Amino acid sequence: MASVLEQEHSLILALYGSLTNRSGFHAFLEAQICESLANGQDIQTIADFRGRSVATVRNQLKKIFEKTGCTRQGELISRILSALLR
Repeated sequence: MASVLEQEHSLILALYGSLTNRSGFHAFLEAQICESLANGQDIQTIADFRGRSVATVRNQLKKIFEKTGCTRQGELISRILSALLR
């Protein structure tokens, strides 16, 4: 049986896929960034955890914004959390 954390992770990945109509490795990485943001992590923390530069994470976030139609982190987090509550 999957743990609550695994279920939440799967849910965020599915949600991100539904927001962007995307799947695959890049969608998985982008969903992880969304998950981290929704869990309250900042860009620096995400970059450190992933072993990437802040600039790389910001570029990935820009692509997420393009795919979701969001323009701010707060808007993205709000959409994720609202969809999770449905």
